[in-house]
Amino acid sequence: MNSKKQTRIIWGINIGFWLLVISLLSIALFKDNRYPDAGYFKHFLQILMGVSLILLPGIYVNTLVLIPRFLAQKKYTYYLLGILALVAIWTPIAFYVDNLLDVLFFDHDEDELNLRNYPFGFIAILFVIAISTFVNLSYRWFFQLNKIVRLENEQLNTELVLLKNQMNPHFFFNTLHNLYSLALIKSDEAPNVILKLSDMMRYTIYDCKEKQVLLKQEIDYLQNYISLQQIRLHERGCITFDIDVTDERATIAPLLLIVFLENAFKHGLETLTSGAYIKVGLEADEHLIHFKLENNYDAEERQPKGGVGLENVHRRLELLYGSQYQLDMSDNEEVYKVDLFINK
Repeated sequence: MNSKKQTRIIWGINIGFWLLVISLLSIALFKDNRYPDAGYFKHFLQILMGVSLILLPGIYVNTLVLIPRFLAQKKYTYYLLGILALVAIWTPIAFYVDNLLDVLFFDHDEDELNLRNYPFGFIAILFVIAISTFVNLSYRWFFQLNKIVRLENEQLNTELVLLKNQMNPHFFFNTLHNLYSLALIKSDEAPNVILKLSDMMRYTIYDCKEKQVLLKQEIDYLQNYISLQQIRLHERGCITFDIDVTDERATIAPLLLIVFLENAFKHGLETLTSGAYIKVGLEADEHLIHFKLENNYDAEERQPKGGVGLENVHRRLELLYGSQYQLDMSDNEEVYKVDLFINK
């Protein structure tokens, strides 16, 4: 919301509020037969003038001067003294103006002005100004909260974009290197590699702009990644990918699962000369997405439990799913396991 629109809204709320107050007060005074010979219009004008000359000056001195200059600056003693001085000065003025309006509109006896009810008037005006302080602070809190929420959302969106775009560039460089090697020997695999790499780059650059993508798109990306890695590693090790998706409309945050698969290759299959395996499973129904991964690794090449990639996954999961996910990772007897549950 721009500042001009916000200012118009604030003024509209202020005007509407005071018109409502004036209307209700004039109706109340008209019905109690305070001045039975006067019509409703006179009561309305008298209250309008009374609010404008008695209430508004004190309220707006408080909200436009005392609150910004003292209360907002945490100068509480000065603010309290300012309020007491304002009420002490303004109360007799309010009495005089109120009597003057009665004389003007209802031919009230001018000699009846007295200050016997001064303590009551002091307390009443102090109460009204206290209410204006509460309303002003509530307004400040509301718009400040909205501003904070807006800034947090902008920050989260920016952070999600950065986290999502932190792809491993080495994979693409290695794939291009392998493609070059295949092209030199004129392998029949070269066109297939180009197609898979093109699909992955299109998914990364264009499709991943959305906050959510179809789970099928994420699966295709993982399958292409596995295929290209198998070509690069000359099909070393055993890789399985079991898929059981009953909800074809299931969605997921893009590039969320690839980090687990990258780690399985980098710290598992690539460190073993024989017996290496990666088992990947993905299940999805109308209520839950379950991603699981298991891989073995060389104990001398210790499987890392952290790293920037996994930290980013944790951060994205927290930002995107909050309490709607569960991530379990275990490392036992040279086997690393991942279980990710996402409630839909």
